[in-house]
Amino acid sequence: MPSNTRTALRPDDLWYLAVPLDDPKAPGTQLDELQCLVTADGVVDMASVREKPSIDDFAIWASARNKEGGL
Repeated sequence: MPSNTRTALRPDDLWYLAVPLDDPKAPGTQLDELQCLVTADGVVDMASVREKPSIDDFAIWASARNKEGGL
């Protein structure tokens, strides 16, 4: 797991992970992000790759205040 991966245990007992995906042609340039929710026993509940958000929404996802239905 990359050292700049961010994790948080949400109030709904799911772990939220945000993993930056770097552009292999331009090291250090983050274009996309893998985000996923993982249960305590390691089962992936949701995963998606999305464009890096222009506004950092990690706190919203980490607090489980994201819109119902997820992405």
